[in-house]
Amino acid sequence: MKKTPMRRAREKAELTITHVAIKTGIPYSTVYALDTGLGRGVSIERKTKIAAALGAPLFSLWPDTAERKETVKTPMRRAREKAGLTLGQVSAGTGIPLSTVYTLDIGLGQEYSIERKAKIAAFLGVSFSSLWPEEGKKIKQAQKLYAEIIKGATRHSDEK
Repeated sequence: MKKTPMRRAREKAELTITHVAIKTGIPYSTVYALDTGLGRGVSIERKTKIAAALGAPLFSLWPDTAERKETVKTPMRRAREKAGLTLGQVSAGTGIPLSTVYTLDIGLGQEYSIERKAKIAAFLGVSFSSLWPEEGKKIKQAQKLYAEIIKGATRHSDEK
C-alpha cells in the first residue's frame, strides 16, 4: 500500500496514530482513516488540527482541501496581501510555524493562543480586533471587567 502524505509526515514527526489522536482530540478511527487514505468527508477543521500536530502545512497533506479554502478572503488574508507578504514571510517574521500561519490565514485555528495572533497582527501592522473581531470584543470585555474589579478592590481597601 502506498504511503499517504499524512503518513509520511506522521512518521517524520515520529508519532503514532494514537499520539496524533490524543494530541488533537480527534477519534483514533478518524485519524486512522486519514492516515490510510480512506478518510472521506472529514472536516477541514479536523484536518487542520492534524496538520498542525504534525508540523506540516495543510496543503502538503491534502492538496484538494487546501485549494477549496484558498479562495476565502479572511481579514488576516486581506491584511497580509495588502502588506504584500507571503505566508512564509509572516511565519519567518513572527517565529510562528507556517502551518499555524496558514491555518489562521484561511480562517481556522480559533484555538490558537492570543499571543500568536497578536504577534501576527503586530507584524502585519493592524489591530488585533481587525483580524479577530470576536476575540477582540472578549479582550475588551475582560479589560473592562478587570478595571471594575481593581476599582472595587481599591475602594474596599480605602474603606478599611
